[in-house]
Amino acid sequence: SEFPNHITIATQHWPPYQQEVNGIQTGFSIHALRCVMAKMKQRYKVVFVPWGRAQNGVKTGQYDAFFAASQNEWRDEFAVLSNTFIEQKWKFYLHKDSTLSTDIDSLKASAVFGTRIHSNTDHWLHKNEFQKIRQFGSIEQLVKLLSNKRIDAIMENALLFEEEVLK
Repeated sequence: SEFPNHITIATQHWPPYQQEVNGIQTGFSIHALRCVMAKMKQRYKVVFVPWGRAQNGVKTGQYDAFFAASQNEWRDEFAVLSNTFIEQKWKFYLHKDSTLSTDIDSLKASAVFGTRIHSNTDHWLHKNEFQKIRQFGSIEQLVKLLSNKRIDAIMENALLFEEEVLK
């Protein structure tokens, strides 16, 4: 089948995966995408928008695709997951002074988790019946809240979390 002449791919500012600084797009995902599209000989443009808008824009037909994302049922209603070209590892993070039990059932029932709104980690926590989930706009907010003990835990992309903690 023939590819469209030009596609528009929406994403969010999400270092070190993808970011746009002074009009320059860079990051692991940007480099991988560039390689994939060159191999396919597909012309494309990447636009940076808030994450909810990137996904909803594909749902409404405003954009052709969004990245970097993992699979969930909501996204499956309007998008098809490509082959994985950037791996993500999710980990649980608690404050180093936390006295909470790390037993999963205990965490589900009593730990206050912070998540990024519209993220698949947020979707996963809800789907897996974690009871106390608070949504926030950015990884910066989550790290600050955890550091100040305003939330008990975060389940997050390891690379994203560790990059933010280093800042």
